[in-house]
Amino acid sequence: MSLNIKSSQESVEVWLSVPNGTMLVRQTDIYFAVDSDVNNYTIIVDEDTQYQQIDGFGGSLTDASCWLLKYKLTDQKRAEVMQDLFGQSGINISLLRQPIGASDFSWEAWTFDDTTNNTDD
Repeated sequence: MSLNIKSSQESVEVWLSVPNGTMLVRQTDIYFAVDSDVNNYTIIVDEDTQYQQIDGFGGSLTDASCWLLKYKLTDQKRAEVMQDLFGQSGINISLLRQPIGASDFSWEAWTFDDTTNNTDD
């Protein structure tokens, strides 16, 4: 099976981020042309060769993200966002990774062992 990329635009912008920390470096645009060998990129998928099983695709919804979804969006907009994330007509996320306790993306600091006046349980 091969995947041929088609675009309604004449070109697409290419941006590159690499593991050494260099992020969003503009690369040369890719130009598309009908039936042309210019910048002809093809991805070939061999369905008979399997290196690993994919259980799903996902991301994370931190407590801060959930707070924003609940308190800053209308019911209709929240439903649209959830459909865009989890629906088959959206990006169809099937897995979520959740931090245990507060993270650097939390809207306030907290733990699972918060006590009044910091006393022992």
